[in-house]
Formats: sequence, C-alpha cells, structure tokens
Amino acid sequence: MKRNVVACAYTILAVSLLAGCQEMSDPGKILDPSGLRWNPDAIVYTESIRDVPWSSSESHPCNAGETIAVEGSSHWVIQTAFDNLGGFHYKVNIISKGTGLGTPSGKTYRISEHYKDAENAPGNFTSYIIYETMRLKVDGPTTADDYWKTTIVKIVVNAQGVETMAVDSESNSCS
Repeated sequence: MKRNVVACAYTILAVSLLAGCQEMSDPGKILDPSGLRWNPDAIVYTESIRDVPWSSSESHPCNAGETIAVEGSSHWVIQTAFDNLGGFHYKVNIISKGTGLGTPSGKTYRISEHYKDAENAPGNFTSYIIYETMRLKVDGPTTADDYWKTTIVKIVVNAQGVETMAVDSESNSCS
C-alpha cells in the first residue's frame, strides 16, 4: 500500500512538472536565438546563374611526360540577399564537368565535382570576402592515373551585393 501511495505521489509530481512545460515560447526566439528579431521571411534572394567554360593543358602530376588537355564547364548558381537588419546572405551551388585527353598515352580522363556553400555577414559591412576551396577529382582509366585539382577562388561582394570573382590559386596532387 505504501509503495502505491509513493508511486502515485511521484506520478502526480511528474505530471504537474510536465504541465508547467506546456507553455509555448515566443516563436521569434525559436527562429532567432540571438534575440535580434531578424526576419528570415523578408529575405529576397537575387540569383545569378553563370555557365563558365574552362580549358587547360597541364602536366599530369603523377605520370611524368603525360600532358592532359582538359575542357569542360562549371554551372554556377549564386544567390545573394540582405535581411531586414542589413545582414548579407550568400549561397552558391557549383556543378563542374569535363573531359581530358592525355598525350602521348591517348588516355581519357573524366572530371566532375559538386560544390555547395553558404555564408552570412552582419549588417553595416562595406565589402565581404569569401574564400572557397574546391577540390575536383580527375579520374583516369586506372587509379594510378587519378589525381586531385584544388582551386581556391576569392569572391568579393560589395555593399550592394554585387560579386566579383577571381581565381586565387590552383594546385594538383596525386591520389
């Protein structure tokens, strides 16, 4: 009997504690824990879509004497926006594809990469710099022919949200 009373008392205590937790919190605090009250629904993105063809001829970093003529394209989808507090929001999605032909071997190489990134900056900035490192795999006919190409891109966004891009550096490494 004593056990039932203690169990019943604990049950009543637990139910009353849970009942006190049923109060709904302010939805603004859930969406924005900083308390700044920025409004994500007010963000209107400007979208810039670019197809950037590229070609290069480079020495294979893993096979001495092999030169690969590579060409392809990168499809860039860039979205920029400002929130109601002047904060800047940036999203990019890049899909790169291409092929290469090795000389003197005649081997065929495939290139593909899918890259995504998102950046945010507080209000009252005059420019915003984004560095993106992209690694794409060059697949040869065998794993001994594979290598990585690393490109670092510098993107500068001015206070109006207009971006300019420049390739900062490129490097290759064997698999």
